[in-house]
Amino acid sequence: MTNIDTNDTDYQYSDIFDLTPEDIEESSTIYTLREEENITSNNDIILSNEEETLYSIESSNNIIIQDTIEKQETPDNILKEQEAIVIECTPTTSHLSERLNETPCGIIECPVPNIGATYLELHTQRNSIILFSTPEEALQHSQVTTSSLCIDSLHGNIKEEIICYKANVEWKKFIISSFTLKTLVFLLKDEIINYFFMIRNMEELQATSNQLNAEVLDYYIKFPPTNRCIYTTDHLAFTHPLLKEEKRHIIHWQQPLHKNVTLYPCVNITGRIKTIIEKLPVQDKVILIYPSVRQSKLCILNLEERYQKECGIICSPNKQLEAGKYHVEQEGETPSSPKRIIFWCFNKLKKEITEKAHLIIVSDTKQWNTLFSLKQIINLTKEETLSNHLVHNTMYYKETWLNEIALMIERGSKIVKLLNVADELSDGDKSLTKLFAIVQNVIKEKVTGRLQGRFSPVSLVRKNIENTWEVAYMNLDYLLLRINLYRNHYKVPKFLETALKSYYDVTSIPDDPNEKPKKQLEIEEEEKKQQKELTQKERVKVLDEILELHNNQQVDEKVLSRKSYHGNSAQRKVYKQVLSLYKYINMEEAIQLLKELKSGNNIGFKNLNNSVVFWALDEEHPLKLSVHETFKVGNKYTNEEIEAKMQPIIYYHLHKDFKEKGRKLITLFRCFFKTTRPKKEYIILKESKFSSHKNRLNKSENDLLQYFMF
Repeated sequence: MTNIDTNDTDYQYSDIFDLTPEDIEESSTIYTLREEENITSNNDIILSNEEETLYSIESSNNIIIQDTIEKQETPDNILKEQEAIVIECTPTTSHLSERLNETPCGIIECPVPNIGATYLELHTQRNSIILFSTPEEALQHSQVTTSSLCIDSLHGNIKEEIICYKANVEWKKFIISSFTLKTLVFLLKDEIINYFFMIRNMEELQATSNQLNAEVLDYYIKFPPTNRCIYTTDHLAFTHPLLKEEKRHIIHWQQPLHKNVTLYPCVNITGRIKTIIEKLPVQDKVILIYPSVRQSKLCILNLEERYQKECGIICSPNKQLEAGKYHVEQEGETPSSPKRIIFWCFNKLKKEITEKAHLIIVSDTKQWNTLFSLKQIINLTKEETLSNHLVHNTMYYKETWLNEIALMIERGSKIVKLLNVADELSDGDKSLTKLFAIVQNVIKEKVTGRLQGRFSPVSLVRKNIENTWEVAYMNLDYLLLRINLYRNHYKVPKFLETALKSYYDVTSIPDDPNEKPKKQLEIEEEEKKQQKELTQKERVKVLDEILELHNNQQVDEKVLSRKSYHGNSAQRKVYKQVLSLYKYINMEEAIQLLKELKSGNNIGFKNLNNSVVFWALDEEHPLKLSVHETFKVGNKYTNEEIEAKMQPIIYYHLHKDFKEKGRKLITLFRCFFKTTRPKKEYIILKESKFSSHKNRLNKSENDLLQYFMF
């Protein structure tokens, strides 16, 4: 057995082969259920500031062509000093294999797509595993050479296919995605240590940051440092401590300036797009790449009416309802349609644009999925188009963000130690296992972090492939990737212009400083209102569908759970809400109560859930007994009395301290009882709020935080 010494930790290669067919089946389930799921929580951590430390990258004595990398201020515990080898590729270089004999190990920063990185590894004389961010990309790149084998499915006799393939080629080249990585590990067994593991497009895995993608990094660190590499657009966007010692290469690709692009920095993206479209020749085709269906529709509604009739939106099936009458079906896999002006609501083109058109790329910093990196912009712009336009806004950059990430890592590390010790101590002891399950739920609010600004909360901890807790480094990499993009390209308009000038002949059009026109504001307000109404109608429609399935005896927990991971966000949310109530309350009553909630009323649903959970408690449950002993039907209670009486009860039974948040105690009190408030006091009318019970929560159940929502 071979070991690698990484920061004084012995990683035994055989550990990564302890997989069973059940493990592989689980990976399939995770991929199906979580590919669109974001790991979020309502318990945000706003971290305090700490003094930043200086981080610098010095040029290496061993670089192919010596260069100096600009010093950047980064906390030392995110990434320590590194030497970066710069691979200089002149304008006459057409393929990466002209500069390299084989793929270097370590982290490789490459902002330019389609320069032959995959081709180089496919033709290097060694056994290789190349991992792409999606199964579709894996299959597409496997067609580059007939000597590779794409593991793109968990179905069929893959084992025999691999045996046959290995017998007929000298150098094995397996192409996979995170979906099939576990399958290949299971089938190759100990032989896998003889392979070079290459991750392509790491930034896409970081941006998605689900459980399967996080496992990619688990497997990566099991390979010897000389037998692994990561291609990425930002070699600084890594927080895992084992990657601190990773070698770093930066590919400096100087391509000929054959492309022209007109740059439009602006504040009002909708207004800019209107101006561009209405100035283009009326007979020419126009393709706009803007991943937001809602914003694309707003752009259309702000055009003159004669232009609106020529517009169409191509989007995913889940977004067709949002696109409304402007939705059009695409022809093939290209953004083609009978409509003259097409809004392509995806962040990549599946195939080349085959018709002459003006291309407008919109990079909107408001959302991660509408923000484009330099690599994405280069990949989208085409020489064959009539013209290339890039519309973008800017995003403020907070100097404290890096320190906040450092504090998240510190907090996550402490929680990981606690959770792993708890798992170790409770192993084989059912009573301790139950006790520590409560502890884990109590600290749940501490395992979520959020940066100040337009960032979703992220989980700070996760279970790795060895079933132990560790910091969720890829979630933090996603934050780091995004803030580096803000800092380097979108902090001020000049930054993106300077970066693009290395690859394009750039013309920058100054922004119009005028505020949004009144008509645009009115359109936005009206569209917002209509979208809310549309979402509410969709919500009621889904609830009716669930009720019909229930009446036909076609609904159970498995059905609700499966459907809660499919459809658009509104549909998924409805199924999750019904699933939360399904065990305890009559379905007809649950559907009616949910219909009374407006779409997006998350607080309203949490209150409903808490009411149902308390009502579902066994009559002899300690929490219910304590509440009923303290509060009596018919009595009056002021806010101060409710807060004082509820605080010790909730602290003891739910392990929550609401001393500084008295209003939450009053809200919870109103979840427990049906009340009225004629003046300044609440009068308890009755205890029971609902008609008929289904399941009850046993009186011995004391891990109540897994049921209540705060």
